[in-house]
Amino acid sequence: MHNQRRKFINKGLKSLMKMVIENEIPEELNPNEEKIKMMTPDGKLVEVSPNHINKKKKVSNKEILEWIDKKNTHNSNK
Repeated sequence: MHNQRRKFINKGLKSLMKMVIENEIPEELNPNEEKIKMMTPDGKLVEVSPNHINKKKKVSNKEILEWIDKKNTHNSNK
């Protein structure tokens, strides 16, 4: 039992060291990375790494208002 746990921890530490050496630290382990705020389709505000965004699209105020109206209409029908 202890031997399996040691192997598991050892494997995890080796993987982490490999990522550090290759400079591929997961974003949750790299709090200094710049994040941008985005809104999910259900209206939650989240912070994401710019590396995860393929195309930037600027949304107009009209599109935001239409989205809010659509969301409010959908929620009032429940």
